[in-house]
Parts: sequence; structure tokens; C-alpha cells
Amino acid sequence: MGAGGGALSPLWLAASSAASTASTAAAGGRPGFDPASTLGWSVPLLLLAPLLGFLLLVTGVRSRRAAANLAALAGLVTLAACLLVGWARFKRDQPYVYSFPWISISPSFTGASQFQTFQVDVSFRVDHVALAALAVVSLVFLVCMYWNRGGGRADSGPVRLYVLALLLLFCSAGVVVAGDLVELFGFWALAGVASWLLLAHRWGIEPAASASRLALSVPVVGDVSLLLGVGLLHSRFGVLDMDKLYAVLHTTPGVGLKTLTAACVLIFVGVAARAALFPFTAWQTATLEAPPALAALVQGVWPVLAGVLLFRTLPLFAAAGPQAFHVAAYWAAAAALVAGGLALAGNDLRRSICLVGAAACGLGVLAVVSSSGAVGVAVLLCVGIARPGLWLSSAAVAAAMRTFDLAETGDGWRRMRRSALALSLSGVAISLAGAVAGAWRGDGPNWHSALVFVAVVFVGLGAGRAWFAISTGPLRRRRAFEPDRVRDPVPLMSLPALAAGVLAVAALVLAFLTPWVRFLARIGHPAPAAGTYVLWAAGAALGLALAAAFGLAARDRALRVSAGLGRRLGGYRAGATAVVRTYLTEPGLRLVDGFERGLLARGEGALGASVSAFGGAAGLAAWRPPLVPALLLVIVVVAVAVGVLAPGFVR
Repeated sequence: MGAGGGALSPLWLAASSAASTASTAAAGGRPGFDPASTLGWSVPLLLLAPLLGFLLLVTGVRSRRAAANLAALAGLVTLAACLLVGWARFKRDQPYVYSFPWISISPSFTGASQFQTFQVDVSFRVDHVALAALAVVSLVFLVCMYWNRGGGRADSGPVRLYVLALLLLFCSAGVVVAGDLVELFGFWALAGVASWLLLAHRWGIEPAASASRLALSVPVVGDVSLLLGVGLLHSRFGVLDMDKLYAVLHTTPGVGLKTLTAACVLIFVGVAARAALFPFTAWQTATLEAPPALAALVQGVWPVLAGVLLFRTLPLFAAAGPQAFHVAAYWAAAAALVAGGLALAGNDLRRSICLVGAAACGLGVLAVVSSSGAVGVAVLLCVGIARPGLWLSSAAVAAAMRTFDLAETGDGWRRMRRSALALSLSGVAISLAGAVAGAWRGDGPNWHSALVFVAVVFVGLGAGRAWFAISTGPLRRRRAFEPDRVRDPVPLMSLPALAAGVLAVAALVLAFLTPWVRFLARIGHPAPAAGTYVLWAAGAALGLALAAAFGLAARDRALRVSAGLGRRLGGYRAGATAVVRTYLTEPGLRLVDGFERGLLARGEGALGASVSAFGGAAGLAAWRPPLVPALLLVIVVVAVAVGVLAPGFVR
């Protein structure tokens, strides 16, 4: 790994010097083109393209069409740069790493050498996982932005929308290629702020504005936990660069398994919060009123970022022993099981789709920590592109049928074939992705595998239930609603959702291929037998078959049962919300109000009285000291302070 000197040399110059610029053709001796020569200018574009688009939108673009075109151009350039770097690094297993110091402070001159300097590096680490994740994030961004050109025309603040989407793309690219823990957390936290602003885009609507508070408060718990984990690692090892940190995990005296386990658990809480694993699903289920394209973008990006962070920190989990893996695996499996079960309660289409995606994320995270990290990343890549396909196609169906209630939908396969096809492709992909996660577990039949198998069935049942409720059965007339007017939206809205479904199926096929898993991990893994794949795929097929049976044979009765379960669950949720509001929220607000009206007001009054007693606020504001004596006094004070604080003076 190269390290820059004191000057911040441009990244593209360092990349150009590190890459080969030309090669000689094997036949004829003519000069040929070396893909590595593209690294000099394509690697910086991974971050510069969304950043430049963001700056241009902030500083000059004001019209809706220009903002949409510029955002799409930035996404296309990012995707093209990702493909070029992938072409250059396709046959190279070692990651492309470059770093230079950004912040370097010497807080101490005694003690262990690693604690005498606090240094934050701007580090870039481009490997196969980073390129695959960034490609999926770019595709999700393009799909959502193109859908929004037609589906988000009625939303206010279009330029603000594209600005925040580009900010999320830029921060996502930073998280994917970051090689320093502080740098990664900075991009991670800023991406969280961008996600909250996107989900709060309709701030003028009271329900959406109130619900968006959960999108800020709930994930902050995970972000603080991630920051604590990073701080704990630095307090024990004094290293923030991930490659350097993993090299000293077993050689640093005084650091045991308890410290590493605590750090791993704190990091996993951050991953679980942003991946919306139960009980952190509230920040996504509560923001269902957000614009569909923005909700799809947020729900598609964060599973990928969570998978990349967890994959990067797997050496920490391995060094911490089995306890950290057990905590993460049990949490992910339980989250997938609970979210999959909750997706079957209630007939709200948006909530059901959101919980199905959260359950699939839990299965992907489980695959990262319990079987093979690369397999889990491949599953989360599939989930990351399938969730926008589910969300956008469901939004088009709900807009055409004017309802989010599954009991009031139907006949979608005949009236809205493109949207129904997109929903089916994304549903099949997200269902079978859980089967891939289960097939690589590597353990025999036991109660753990049985629970994971049930979670896979729940995901298939939840995705299939939504499709059969929308696509089959009669579409009944309602007040001010005529079924004969229901049809597919314009291609500008239906084709992006269909493209997301096709890409999700392609990512699913890749996840089944062992060479793709080995390409991501750069090492070989023993692949499961074909019978294992068939067994776990049968779980997803069982869920889809149950959905077909209920949808075709007892559609109305099944939907009435799920509606009853949803009402009962809603009653429990309302009771829990009332308890939290009575014993936590309202007392906290009363304390803040009492502080503002009582202590703060009295403190301000006392401060004003003391200033008035000293000589009067007006007199102090009007008084000006003589310039030359004041300047000499400041010079003397600064000189004395520098002399006293200089190294070696105290000794």
C-alpha cells in the first residue's frame, strides 16, 4: 500500500504511476492496450462523478428536466467507471489500494508508539466486492431516478430530490471503497443523513413529516453503536486503517477476546440498524408515505452497504472467537423469521413488501456471518436490486388501482401485465435468494437450520401472496373507481421496474454460481451439493406454492384472516406506542420544555444582570480598545503560550 507524503497528491496521479500504461501484443510486436492503464482516470471517477453532479446541482441547476438529466448522467458515468475498473481488475485477486494522510495529530510523546499519533487516512480499497457493490448501487440509482421522471412529477422540490439522491450515491461509493474506519464511518453517517432527508422529502404532509422522525432516531442508535465500536478498536490498537488493523489483532498485548467481541457486537448493531433487521424495521415501515422512488432507493442501497461493511469486518469476527459469530447469526436468523412472519399479518401492500425485503436482508446477513462472506454479499446484491423492483411495481399497481389494500386489488395479470411481470420477477429473485443463503450454511439438519428454512418459506409466501393478490381474482368496482380504466402506466414508469426485476434474476443466477462466489471472495470455497440447492430452493417454492393455493382457492378468506391478524397486531403496536409515549417521550419533552422555560431563562437573566452590573451591555458593545496596544498584547500572549506549550518545556 502506498502512502503519500505531507502534500495531498491527486489520486489520479498516484493511480497513473501505479498502473501499467501499455503492453506489447503477443503477435507482431505491435503496441496493445492494457486495461490497467484505465485505472489512472477511472478510479477517481467512482467518487468524482456523483460528487461533481451533486455540486453542479447545488450551485446552478434549477429546472426539473436539467436536474434529472444531470443526475442520470452522473449515475451513468459512475457505472461506466465501475465497469472500466472491473475490466482492469478482473484477473487480479489483490485489491487496488491507495491512501494518503489527511489528519495527523500528535497528542502524546510518551507511551506506546501507535498512540503517539492520531492519523486519519484518505484510503481507497477497490476489490471485487467493492466493484460489484458499487455497480449494483449505481443500477439501483438509475432505475429509481428514471422511474421518478414519470412517477414523481407531482412531488414538489424536484431539484432537492435529485441533489439528495446524488449525495446518497456519493456517500455509498465512499463507504464501498473506504479503507479507513473513520473515513468509512464518515461516509456511513452522511449517507444516513441523506437517507433521512430523502424519506422526509414530503415534509409538508403532517403524517409523513411525523413518521420521518423515526427514520432519523431509530438508525442513529446503530450509527452511535458503530462509532463506539470504531472508538473501542482505536483505544486498544491505535490503528484505523483496516489492513493495518487486521495485521496486529493477535500481536497487541493486553487485548483479549472480550474486547474484540464487544467491538464486533457494536459494529453489528450498526449493520443491523441500517439493514433494517428486526427490531430496527420501524424506520422503514413508518416511512411508507415517502415518494416511491426515494423509498425504493433507500431500501435498495442499505442492504448492499451493510453487506460490504460486514464483509470488511469479518477478520474481526474471526479473531474474536465464536461468541461474536453466534450473536450475529442468532440475531439475523431471528430477525428474518420475525419479519417474514409479520409480512403475512395485514393487507397493506407497502408494509408487506417492506417486511419481506427486511426478512430477505436478514437471511443475507446470516449468510455473511455463518457460511461464507462472499455468499452473503452475493445474496445481498440480489436483494438490493430486487427490493426496488418490488417497491416500484407495487407503487404502479397501487396508483392504478387506487388502493394499497390487497383485498381490493386483482386482475393485474390481464390489466397491468408489465407491472405484474416485474413484481413476479423481483418476488422470485428475493425468495430464492434466501435459498442460496441457506444452502451455503454447511451444517447438518438441526433446529437452527429448521428455523432458517421456515424463514425462507415465509419470504416466499410473503412475496407470492402479494403477487397472487394483485394478479389474480376479480377487481371489483368501488365508489368513484372503474376497473375498466386500470391499465399499465407509461413505459417511463413500467420499464424501470421491469429492468430491476430482470437484473434481480440475473443477480440471483450469479449467486447460484460458485465461480461468482469465488470471484468475489478471491479464495476457493467448497460448494454445496446440487441436492442441497434443491432442498433449500424447495423451501422458497413451498412458500410460493402456498401463496398460489391461498390465492387461487381461498383468496378472500385468506385475505380476511391476514386482515384480522393485522388489526390485532396493530392494536398491540398502538398499546406499545402509548406506553413509550407516556413513560419516555412525553416526560423527556417535559424535561426539555422545563429546561428551556425555567433554567435556561433564569440563566440568561442572571447573565444579563451580571453584564449590566459590570458596566452595561451597551457600553461594552460600544467600547473599542486602542489598536496598537491591543495588537502588542495579543502578540505577547500568543508568544508566551507557544513557548510554554512547546515540546520539552515542561521537562
